[in-house]
Amino acid sequence: MCANRSSVSRAASGTKEWAVRNANCCRGCSNGCIYCYGRSVSVRFGRMTPEDWENEVILEREASKSRRRVPGVTMFPSTHDITPNNLPACERLLRNFLKAGNQMLVVSKPRLACIQRLCDELAAYKHQMLFRFTIGVMDADLRGFWEPGGPRVQ
Repeated sequence: MCANRSSVSRAASGTKEWAVRNANCCRGCSNGCIYCYGRSVSVRFGRMTPEDWENEVILEREASKSRRRVPGVTMFPSTHDITPNNLPACERLLRNFLKAGNQMLVVSKPRLACIQRLCDELAAYKHQMLFRFTIGVMDADLRGFWEPGGPRVQ
């Protein structure tokens, strides 16, 4: 398992409780969760409007650039999810981090097909990856309110 608690400060809060840095390759998220921290930060700093948030914009430069090995665990993603639309970019970013020898914490509201593809395509790096999944709701009406574009429970 790659989550080495000694590499993360005990006094940390937020995503720093899990990792020393974050990586993202997309702006916006099709899940459209009304409680989304990433959306609120993006809107506050003028990166996107609330209306545009659900239209994912892939940041090709971030997805494709080569990486160097850095100490500690890198959390991916932290401001968007892994969706069918951005899956190729997510895979490229992860592969570039992993090829450099980095430890990755992959966080998602999992869509089974997306996670299966990442596991299949990145199997050679499984010792460098840890997954953390959030659990949605079983009730379709509640999910429709809180996470209108989020994955359906299978």
